[in-house]
Amino acid sequence: MQKKPVHRAILLGDAVNDLMEAEYAMARLESNDVFEALSPRQTRQYHVVLNLLRELIHDLRQDTAQEQLAS
Repeated sequence: MQKKPVHRAILLGDAVNDLMEAEYAMARLESNDVFEALSPRQTRQYHVVLNLLRELIHDLRQDTAQEQLAS
């Protein structure tokens, strides 16, 4: 059974929203005193993860737009 494009677009949109909330929470860490406790290696890892999260959000937004156009 094939998923309906509209249903998939809604699910992708929900995923984007949830991931954007996670991105916001992660980005807030940088202005927190806790961030200063991280080692240089941990800071680099943090930035790698944040950048990957942003890439995922971007990709999902594109997929969502394509699914909406398909419907």
